[in-house]
Amino acid sequence: MLGRGNLMAEALLWRYDSLPMKRIVMVEDHRLFAEGVRQLLSRTGKYRVVSQFETAEMALKRIPKLWPDLVLMDLSLPFMNGLEATRRLKLERPDLPVVILSMYGDRALLRLGIDLGINGFVLKSSGFNDLLLAMEAVLAGEHYFSPGLTEGLLGDS
Repeated sequence: MLGRGNLMAEALLWRYDSLPMKRIVMVEDHRLFAEGVRQLLSRTGKYRVVSQFETAEMALKRIPKLWPDLVLMDLSLPFMNGLEATRRLKLERPDLPVVILSMYGDRALLRLGIDLGINGFVLKSSGFNDLLLAMEAVLAGEHYFSPGLTEGLLGDS
């Protein structure tokens, strides 16, 4: 009986390990930050950054052809901000999860992002584990916002 349990555990581990890596697209104009996140994600064995764009315009042209599982979108991008890019992306792919990455914890921007369909908002001052929690949550169909961002948000007018 003990042997059978071990076989079942091994089968479950094999099934989990054999799941395809999630395809991630990053829209981030700071190369050093993007390369760091890419390296950290690749080490998890769960995620693969299939493409990285420095402008929203280029991302909007290419993302529909890449069929990613998730988009990590910088808020502050040249020419078009990440919220406007998300709004346009959601018109074409409303089911595509988007997590906003930002240095700014502005609740007005968070509220606008929620109205535009973002699935998550992670502060760049957060640790890598916060980003992983956000990615796992939105890939599971939930929302995730860095701790402290939503305090008082529902009570605000």
